[in-house]
Amino acid sequence: MEAASAPRADPRPVAYLLAPQAPATGNAATAERLATILGACGLRVVSHDPQSLVSFARARAPPDGEGGAAVMADEAGAAVVIALHGLKSARLIIGCQAPMIVVTGGTDVNVDIATDPDLAEAMVRVLRGATAVVSFSQDMGDAMHRLLAHSGGGAGRVRLRPPQLCP
Repeated sequence: MEAASAPRADPRPVAYLLAPQAPATGNAATAERLATILGACGLRVVSHDPQSLVSFARARAPPDGEGGAAVMADEAGAAVVIALHGLKSARLIIGCQAPMIVVTGGTDVNVDIATDPDLAEAMVRVLRGATAVVSFSQDMGDAMHRLLAHSGGGAGRVRLRPPQLCP
C-alpha cells in the first residue's frame, strides 16, 4: 500500500500585499481590488494589515520599525511586494528581497510629508527602496517627485505609474 502524499504546495508566485484593512474604508476596498487583480494575474496573494506587524517590526528595528518586517515578505517567498501607503505599510518592509511597488495614499502626501519633516525623510527612504511608485493622481505623483528632488536626487529612479494600472 502506498503512503498518502502530502498536500501539494500552491505553485503560484506570491504577491505579498501589505495594506491597511480596517472594515468599510477606502483602504480596505483598494486592498480587496488589488488582491482581486493580482489573483487574476495568476499570483497567490498573501495579505497583511500593517498594524498586525508593527510590534514585530519595532522589536526588530526600534524605535519605529523601519524595515523590521521585511523578513515577513521574504519568508512568504514574495515574488513581488505591493505596499498600500508609503508610511503605514512600505516603511515596515524596506529592504525586503522582492521588488516593492508602493501605492501612495492621500494621507502620505496631504498629511504626513506635508506636516512632519521626520515623516518626509522616512518617505524618501521608502521611495528610494521602491522599484515603482503608483499614485492615484498627478498631484500625488508630483509631490513624490518633488520630495525626492529636494532630498538630494533620486527622482529619476522612481517611475510613477498611472492609476489605470490599478483599476
